[in-house]
Amino acid sequence: MNLKHKFMQLVSVLILLAVPIIGIRVFSYQQMPMKRATNSLSQYINRNRINELTLRVYYINPLSLTIIPMCVEHLIDFNENRGIIINGDVLQESTEAIRDILSVVEKLPLTNDSSRIDARIYYVFEANNGDSIFDVSMWGTNHSMFINGIEVEESVELYHAMSVFLPDDVAAIFDDYLTKQYRRGN
Repeated sequence: MNLKHKFMQLVSVLILLAVPIIGIRVFSYQQMPMKRATNSLSQYINRNRINELTLRVYYINPLSLTIIPMCVEHLIDFNENRGIIINGDVLQESTEAIRDILSVVEKLPLTNDSSRIDARIYYVFEANNGDSIFDVSMWGTNHSMFINGIEVEESVELYHAMSVFLPDDVAAIFDDYLTKQYRRGN
Protein backbone atom coordinates (compact mmCIF):
# COMPACT_ATOMS: atom_id res chain seq x y z
CA MET A 1 0.00 0.00 0.00
CA ASN A 2 2.85 2.37 0.81
CA LEU A 3 4.39 1.86 -2.66
CA LYS A 4 1.05 2.52 -4.34
CA HIS A 5 0.61 5.72 -2.30
CA LYS A 6 4.09 6.98 -3.30
CA PHE A 7 3.39 6.15 -6.92
CA MET A 8 0.15 8.17 -6.81
CA GLN A 9 2.01 11.11 -5.24
CA LEU A 10 4.63 10.96 -8.00
CA VAL A 11 1.94 10.91 -10.69
CA SER A 12 0.18 13.86 -9.03
CA VAL A 13 3.41 15.88 -8.90
CA LEU A 14 4.15 15.10 -12.56
CA ILE A 15 0.66 16.23 -13.57
CA LEU A 16 0.99 19.43 -11.56
CA LEU A 17 4.31 20.17 -13.27
CA ALA A 18 3.07 19.24 -16.73
CA VAL A 19 0.04 21.54 -16.78
CA PRO A 20 2.00 24.84 -16.52
CA ILE A 21 4.67 23.61 -18.93
CA ILE A 22 2.06 22.64 -21.52
CA GLY A 23 0.28 25.99 -21.00
CA ILE A 24 3.51 27.91 -21.57
CA ARG A 25 4.31 25.88 -24.69
CA VAL A 26 0.83 26.44 -26.15
CA PHE A 27 1.08 30.20 -25.48
CA SER A 28 4.59 30.30 -27.03
CA TYR A 29 3.42 28.31 -30.02
CA GLN A 30 0.55 30.70 -30.59
CA GLN A 31 2.87 33.73 -30.41
CA MET A 32 5.56 32.19 -32.63
CA PRO A 33 3.88 32.96 -35.98
CA MET A 34 3.63 36.65 -35.07
CA LYS A 35 7.28 36.75 -34.06
CA ARG A 36 8.21 35.18 -37.41
CA ALA A 37 5.89 37.57 -39.25
CA THR A 38 7.82 40.55 -37.90
CA ASN A 39 11.28 39.07 -38.35
CA SER A 40 12.14 40.45 -41.82
CA LEU A 41 11.03 43.98 -41.03
CA SER A 42 12.83 43.86 -37.68
CA GLN A 43 16.04 42.89 -39.46
CA TYR A 44 15.84 45.96 -41.69
CA ILE A 45 15.40 48.16 -38.62
CA ASN A 46 18.15 46.48 -36.61
CA ARG A 47 20.59 46.78 -39.50
CA ASN A 48 19.62 50.43 -40.02
CA ARG A 49 18.45 49.65 -43.57
CA ILE A 50 14.84 50.86 -43.29
CA ASN A 51 15.63 53.42 -45.99
CA GLU A 52 15.86 50.49 -48.46
CA LEU A 53 12.13 49.85 -48.09
CA THR A 54 8.99 51.35 -49.54
CA LEU A 55 5.61 51.35 -47.82
CA ARG A 56 2.56 51.19 -50.04
CA VAL A 57 -0.82 51.85 -48.47
CA TYR A 58 -4.03 51.09 -50.36
CA TYR A 59 -7.42 51.99 -48.95
CA ILE A 60 -11.04 52.60 -49.80
CA ASN A 61 -13.75 54.27 -47.83
CA PRO A 62 -14.79 51.73 -45.20
CA LEU A 63 -18.44 52.34 -46.08
CA SER A 64 -17.95 51.45 -49.76
CA LEU A 65 -20.32 48.67 -50.67
CA THR A 66 -18.87 45.66 -52.41
CA ILE A 67 -20.69 42.61 -53.70
CA ILE A 68 -18.37 40.18 -51.93
CA PRO A 69 -15.64 40.56 -49.31
CA MET A 70 -12.69 42.26 -50.96
CA CYS A 71 -9.39 40.41 -51.14
CA VAL A 72 -6.16 42.42 -51.24
CA GLU A 73 -5.77 42.02 -55.00
CA HIS A 74 -9.27 43.39 -55.58
CA LEU A 75 -8.60 46.30 -53.21
CA ILE A 76 -5.47 47.22 -55.16
CA ASP A 77 -7.33 47.00 -58.49
CA PHE A 78 -10.59 48.55 -57.23
CA ASN A 79 -11.47 51.71 -59.16
CA GLU A 80 -12.30 53.64 -55.98
CA ASN A 81 -9.04 52.66 -54.31
CA ARG A 82 -6.67 55.33 -53.12
CA GLY A 83 -3.04 54.72 -52.45
CA ILE A 84 0.05 56.35 -51.14
CA ILE A 85 3.70 55.45 -51.41
CA ILE A 86 6.11 56.28 -48.63
CA ASN A 87 9.76 56.05 -49.58
CA GLY A 88 12.61 54.81 -47.45
CA ASP A 89 13.85 58.24 -46.37
CA VAL A 90 10.48 59.03 -44.78
CA LEU A 91 10.35 55.54 -43.28
CA GLN A 92 13.80 56.13 -41.78
CA GLU A 93 12.34 59.10 -39.92
CA SER A 94 9.47 56.88 -38.75
CA THR A 95 11.58 54.05 -37.32
CA GLU A 96 10.08 54.38 -33.83
CA ALA A 97 6.55 54.21 -35.23
CA ILE A 98 7.49 51.03 -37.09
CA ARG A 99 9.01 49.56 -33.91
CA ASP A 100 5.71 50.33 -32.16
CA ILE A 101 3.81 48.48 -34.90
CA LEU A 102 6.06 45.43 -34.58
CA SER A 103 5.71 45.46 -30.80
CA VAL A 104 1.92 45.40 -31.08
CA VAL A 105 1.93 42.68 -33.76
CA GLU A 106 4.14 40.35 -31.71
CA LYS A 107 1.50 40.33 -28.96
CA LEU A 108 -1.54 39.68 -31.15
CA PRO A 109 -3.36 36.40 -30.59
CA LEU A 110 -4.37 34.21 -33.49
CA THR A 111 -8.09 34.02 -34.15
CA ASN A 112 -10.11 31.04 -33.05
CA ASP A 113 -12.50 31.25 -36.01
CA SER A 114 -11.14 31.80 -39.50
CA SER A 115 -12.73 34.23 -41.88
CA ARG A 116 -12.11 35.83 -45.26
CA ILE A 117 -10.22 39.01 -45.91
CA ASP A 118 -12.47 42.02 -46.47
CA ALA A 119 -9.72 44.56 -47.08
CA ARG A 120 -10.40 48.24 -46.53
CA ILE A 121 -6.79 49.16 -45.77
CA TYR A 122 -3.71 47.28 -46.92
CA TYR A 123 -0.18 48.17 -45.83
CA VAL A 124 2.77 46.49 -47.52
CA PHE A 125 6.45 47.09 -46.81
CA GLU A 126 8.46 46.17 -49.89
CA ALA A 127 12.16 45.68 -50.48
CA ASN A 128 13.87 47.46 -53.38
CA ASN A 129 13.29 44.40 -55.57
CA GLY A 130 9.52 44.64 -54.96
CA ASP A 131 9.29 41.64 -52.63
CA SER A 132 6.80 42.02 -49.80
CA ILE A 133 8.52 41.65 -46.44
CA PHE A 134 5.63 42.63 -44.15
CA ASP A 135 1.97 43.32 -44.83
CA VAL A 136 -1.19 44.03 -42.90
CA SER A 137 -4.70 43.74 -44.26
CA MET A 138 -7.54 45.27 -42.30
CA TRP A 139 -10.07 43.56 -41.86
CA GLY A 140 -11.54 40.07 -42.02
CA THR A 141 -15.21 39.21 -42.29
CA ASN A 142 -15.26 38.56 -38.53
CA HIS A 143 -13.46 41.86 -37.79
CA SER A 144 -10.06 40.21 -37.65
CA MET A 145 -6.81 41.36 -39.27
CA PHE A 146 -4.28 39.57 -41.43
CA ILE A 147 -0.54 39.91 -40.85
CA ASN A 148 1.53 38.34 -43.64
CA GLY A 149 -1.54 36.22 -44.38
CA ILE A 150 -1.91 35.04 -40.76
CA GLU A 151 -5.29 35.86 -39.26
CA VAL A 152 -5.18 37.54 -35.85
CA GLU A 153 -7.70 39.10 -33.53
CA GLU A 154 -8.66 42.65 -34.43
CA SER A 155 -6.54 45.24 -32.65
CA VAL A 156 -7.50 48.87 -32.36
CA GLU A 157 -4.01 49.43 -30.97
CA LEU A 158 -2.49 48.12 -34.22
CA TYR A 159 -4.87 50.22 -36.31
CA HIS A 160 -3.83 53.36 -34.41
CA ALA A 161 -0.13 52.47 -34.60
CA MET A 162 -0.38 52.05 -38.38
CA SER A 163 -2.72 54.98 -38.99
CA VAL A 164 0.25 57.36 -38.61
CA PHE A 165 0.95 56.49 -42.26
CA LEU A 166 -2.53 57.52 -43.42
CA PRO A 167 -3.35 61.07 -44.49
CA ASP A 168 -5.14 62.89 -41.64
CA ASP A 169 -8.47 63.13 -43.48
CA VAL A 170 -8.45 59.40 -44.27
CA ALA A 171 -7.48 58.49 -40.70
CA ALA A 172 -10.42 60.61 -39.48
CA ILE A 173 -12.84 58.66 -41.71
CA PHE A 174 -11.56 55.31 -40.42
CA ASP A 175 -11.54 56.56 -36.82
CA ASP A 176 -15.19 57.55 -37.16
CA TYR A 177 -16.03 54.21 -38.79
CA LEU A 178 -14.34 52.23 -36.01
CA THR A 179 -15.98 54.31 -33.29
CA LYS A 180 -19.40 53.55 -34.79
CA GLN A 181 -18.55 49.85 -35.18
CA TYR A 182 -17.58 49.54 -31.53
CA ARG A 183 -20.67 51.42 -30.37
CA ARG A 184 -22.80 48.88 -32.24
CA GLY A 185 -20.80 46.04 -30.73
CA ASN A 186 -19.36 44.73 -34.01
